[in-house]
Amino acid sequence: MKKMYGMILVLIMMSFLITSCSDSGTNPESKRMRTYARLTNEFDSYDNQIYSSGYISVDYYPAVSQTAFVLDGLNIYEDDYNGMTGRSWWYEENWNDPIYHWLANKSYELEITSNNNDYISTSNCELPEAFVINDNSLPEEINPWADFVLNWSNCENETNFRLYYTIYNNENSSVDSLIILDSDTNVFTFTSDMLNIPGAEDIYINLTAINGPAITPNLEGNFSGDGYGYFYGEYDPGTISIDYENSRNGVSNRINKEKELEERAEDLFKNYLGF
Repeated sequence: MKKMYGMILVLIMMSFLITSCSDSGTNPESKRMRTYARLTNEFDSYDNQIYSSGYISVDYYPAVSQTAFVLDGLNIYEDDYNGMTGRSWWYEENWNDPIYHWLANKSYELEITSNNNDYISTSNCELPEAFVINDNSLPEEINPWADFVLNWSNCENETNFRLYYTIYNNENSSVDSLIILDSDTNVFTFTSDMLNIPGAEDIYINLTAINGPAITPNLEGNFSGDGYGYFYGEYDPGTISIDYENSRNGVSNRINKEKELEERAEDLFKNYLGF
């Protein structure tokens, strides 16, 4: 069993990015492009396929009139709108045209330009290889008085794992936690102290491999030029849901709930990074 280092994140907005970049917020002559971006491959258990998605969000200081996102040499987004202070791009392989599908271990360059190249920010990321959560590590039902050990196969080209779990009580989230695990681990123990929640009915678990800059305070991420922020590659083997013993199974629409929780995990991660 590999040694695990994890830190449970208290859901408080971290300020290290704001602190490290405070000079740009007070200097009216500085140009800053505050960016959070990710490329994700996700396994879909309903048709046993891997689909790609992407997200880029940029906040500008001061406002701009034109912006463009170029990924891997392709212009994926551009717009002209005077006074814009932020722009975002969302992509889902199942729903968008043209179709993009990311490859693991390939370096993807993201270039963000605004005001006809007056602002320029660039970054690179790679995506982790696929991995699986071992089915034999999952109990059929949760016994709140016993531990259970989640384990997964080795994953190549990841820098961290992001583990998110939430426990529902009468369809209301009573536990909502995000944990960052080092890349050299492939096991996590849910202790009875974590599971023994009064009236608990369901637990949802989302484990994502990520490739990107170190998750360390006082860093500006991996963008260069006029911007700062984070560009990550991710692999998501899918959300797991397990009922508690004697549960009434109060969650009626698991597909929608799982998607909602994946978005919640991403939001908590962004909050941790200071976004």
